[in-house]
Amino acid sequence: MNRILAFILIATAASAQASSCFNEKLDPGQRLAACEQAAREGNTEAQYRLGQIYKSGTSSTPADPRRAISWFDKAAEAGMAEAQYSLGMMYELGQGVVADEARAAHWYRQAAEQGNPDAQWLLGSMYEFGRGLEQDPVKAHMWYSLSAASGNPYGKNRKAAVSMMLNPQQLEQSRSLAEAWSDENWWAAPTSSE
Repeated sequence: MNRILAFILIATAASAQASSCFNEKLDPGQRLAACEQAAREGNTEAQYRLGQIYKSGTSSTPADPRRAISWFDKAAEAGMAEAQYSLGMMYELGQGVVADEARAAHWYRQAAEQGNPDAQWLLGSMYEFGRGLEQDPVKAHMWYSLSAASGNPYGKNRKAAVSMMLNPQQLEQSRSLAEAWSDENWWAAPTSSE
């Protein structure tokens, strides 16, 4: 019984610490300290939030892309799609790291597989232009289709552009791939179709 009570108290304290990370009533220094504590304790939301803070900086915290990469990496490794997408962006743009399109594609894929429409669009772009992985217009169209189905306007535009470059067999192959992905990842698939 004491172990259960201790676990509940620890979990409640960790949750309160993490929520302080987002409390706009606290001064920025207190928020940052609370966020860092929660992140060090493994709170994925706090790790992601610190990544955001250090990526852009705030009025009281200077931007530090290397620290942003470190915190995004922790949250991304824990499976957070938003952190995976952000990490992909930083690798693609060379923010805090040497630009690495292959690593960017890896992280975009991780987020795209979880249904992140922005990552799906950017992964489609990587396939379309052969950046970081082998050029494949069919897979580009597939990822653009999934992104478009989630309402991403960039995915919709690129899907239309790539559609004009594909023959009927390639379009059918893309449709089949997107359908198979949606069937396997029903929990992450868009609810509407394009």
